[in-house]
Amino acid sequence: MAIVTSSCSEGCSKPSVMPDFSTYQELLDYYHKFLKREVKSPHDELMEESDVIVPQLLAINRAGILSFSSQPGSQEVMADGEVYLQRAYLSCYMKLELAQKLQAKCLDDPRIIIFIEGFNALGIEPLTTIPVSIEKVDEKSDDEYADMESNVLTFVSIGFSYTDLGNMLSDTSVEKHAIVVKGLVQVHFIDLVWGDKTHLFDSVAKWAAECI
Repeated sequence: MAIVTSSCSEGCSKPSVMPDFSTYQELLDYYHKFLKREVKSPHDELMEESDVIVPQLLAINRAGILSFSSQPGSQEVMADGEVYLQRAYLSCYMKLELAQKLQAKCLDDPRIIIFIEGFNALGIEPLTTIPVSIEKVDEKSDDEYADMESNVLTFVSIGFSYTDLGNMLSDTSVEKHAIVVKGLVQVHFIDLVWGDKTHLFDSVAKWAAECI
């Protein structure tokens, strides 16, 4: 799978196209290298905050799970006194059989919820949204709303989106799409506890290893 590269602003080598994948395993192998920062993607970027969960994401990848969006939990007090909270979440693709096994594992941990969506190449509208970050702002004023706390929420959509998989397969020949994605479902994991960096990823990595 040759990767065509072009020069990026930091002077590094950045691919201008994705590989032409023939199998789901090739896609997994590519993103394993991406997580190890051995290759770059024209569509995705591994943020610095993800460093704390990379070992778990690599273990999850080795179990046959393709992550496409995730964040560790976080709890920070800013210089101005604002409090920023993040829930850990993981959005990924995997075979239906593995998703069903992980769904059973989630019953042992009530703080982790799982959503499983079927694959549809045309896409399915998101079913619901779950808040995954919250910024607590103390409003200081002399009016009737003094000391009122307002919460700025960020949500993640729960429901199938073809965008991410479409980007991954953007340079894969159309006739290979059905082979690569055969039997895949999209799965979302959410840690209901705010601020825990790695519990969700530790748990999913452990469960996945037990299921293969």
